[in-house]
Parts: sequence; structure tokens; C-alpha cells
Amino acid sequence: MKKPVSVSLNGPDGILPQVQETAMNITKRFGIPAYVLADTTWGTCDLNSNGAKVLGAEIQFNIGHTINTESIEKN
Repeated sequence: MKKPVSVSLNGPDGILPQVQETAMNITKRFGIPAYVLADTTWGTCDLNSNGAKVLGAEIQFNIGHTINTESIEKN
């Protein structure tokens, strides 16, 4: 619906290969860059929004098991 021109994906170390595969699938399907933030993440409290901002990603997907933040950032 938003039609972003780039996205970033952030996930826990244990599933980085699956996150990378998801990024490649996004690029193939939508023709946009999908960046994997391979920085250590500890869950939704550690979104690495700065990494997404540096890359200029319009949307960041955090892949985790729960949502425990009271406010969501712009991306």
C-alpha cells in the first residue's frame, strides 16, 4: 500500500540466513533493495532504527517473537 523504494530487515542472529533469503525474495518480487541489518539484535527493544536510517530504508521489518514497545517509530 505504501510502495516503499527500499526496506530493511532486522532479526535475531539465529535466523539471519532466513532473513537474508526473505530480503532476496523481496528484491526479486518487488524490484527494490532490501537490506539485512546483520547487527546483533535482542528483540523488539533493539530495532536498530539508526541502521535503517543510514541506509535510507523507508520501512523496517523487525522479525522477532513479540511486540513489547509502547511506541512505534516512523519506519
